[in-house]
Amino acid sequence: MVTLENGAHLTIRNLHVGDRVRINSYKTSEILAVFRHYRSSILFIELHSTSNVSKPLRLTPAHSILMRKPHDRVEQYRFARDISVGDFVFFASTRQMMKVIELREILYFEEYAYAPLTFEGTIVTNNMMASCYATYSHSIMHMIMTPIRWWYWFLIQFEQHYLHKLSTAFCVYFVDWYLQLLFVASNFVA
Repeated sequence: MVTLENGAHLTIRNLHVGDRVRINSYKTSEILAVFRHYRSSILFIELHSTSNVSKPLRLTPAHSILMRKPHDRVEQYRFARDISVGDFVFFASTRQMMKVIELREILYFEEYAYAPLTFEGTIVTNNMMASCYATYSHSIMHMIMTPIRWWYWFLIQFEQHYLHKLSTAFCVYFVDWYLQLLFVASNFVA
């Protein structure tokens, strides 16, 4: 679930380009694109915290979330696969760190994965601060995605709906091709 600017809650699969969503405790931003990837199987990590105001957050192991290890002094974006019970995640509504009390791996078959993109590269989902990016660290992906974020922002400002749909289809195709290439290469090396 994401929180819209008006306070309403919406599932990521129902987001549309142009919707204004919370990106941190105090700011909203426009959805620039929603990438939808079909997978025959998807592994999700379901993260439960000490907060009783939020449902668990479900994300892929390669997605980043704003968190802090018990021995760290500051929070940073880390991959979901690197989170452990006892770590802390940042809650947007309370602006506090909440302790992770349970992690579950869930495998879905014949499912879609959705990846929304905001100009800032962050989004609040299930009241937790998360990155819009996967595969590489948040800071690296935010830098890599700069031209793409500006491109989508430009298309929205000038209402270029056809180019927006074409660009989104190309990006999804490219990412799927790239991930398949990595998968084949990792199997070849192993």
